[in-house]
Amino acid sequence: MTAIKNILITCEHGGNQIPIRYRTLFNEPNLQLPEAWDEGALDLALSVAEKVDAPCFTHQTSRLLVDVDLSLGNSDLFKLDSSMLGDADRQSILDRYYFPYRLRIENTIATSDKPLLHISVHTAQAQTADLVIKFDGSRTLEKECAMLLIDAIRNTPFSFEANLQEIVASEEDSFVHYLRSRFDDEAYAGLTLVFHTRLIRNENITMLVEQFSKALTLLRS
Repeated sequence: MTAIKNILITCEHGGNQIPIRYRTLFNEPNLQLPEAWDEGALDLALSVAEKVDAPCFTHQTSRLLVDVDLSLGNSDLFKLDSSMLGDADRQSILDRYYFPYRLRIENTIATSDKPLLHISVHTAQAQTADLVIKFDGSRTLEKECAMLLIDAIRNTPFSFEANLQEIVASEEDSFVHYLRSRFDDEAYAGLTLVFHTRLIRNENITMLVEQFSKALTLLRS
């Protein structure tokens, strides 16, 4: 397969922070729920980025305020209804938190040597596998990267359950999906990694990150 020239790591749901001006709109206990953030995703993204010497972009404002992983037309972009968050507030939030994050990453990809592999790191509780790698099977480079990475994970000395999930483009709304529309198959490959939250406190997570990082390094060689 074609050697990857650059790797980029992102974490769209890395934190549960709420700006001071909007804090009274949220109950503190709700900010600890999975709906507010991907627990542990930030540390995972930073660890992988450090090991492969790749830039890492993270968004630490809670997706309860605005979900930077979704498109502008998605009904779940804002969790608060219009009685709590007016049009002016929504536009201000987009201008302060949504557009800067997405544009910074898109511009980085546009100015980087190609082909580039983008890894978007997430965590979840509602999946059986330790790790799910999501990819668009219609994009050749992306599929090749996904296959190589899943084989590397499955060959670890520990029994990690890793699965591939081929997404249906017409049914997905994510930042990775948007970026696929901006860059062609030969230039950009975007994979979404979803780690099960049970791994966060598992001492073997270090081995999983190590093995995954080694596989990424091979892709870039």
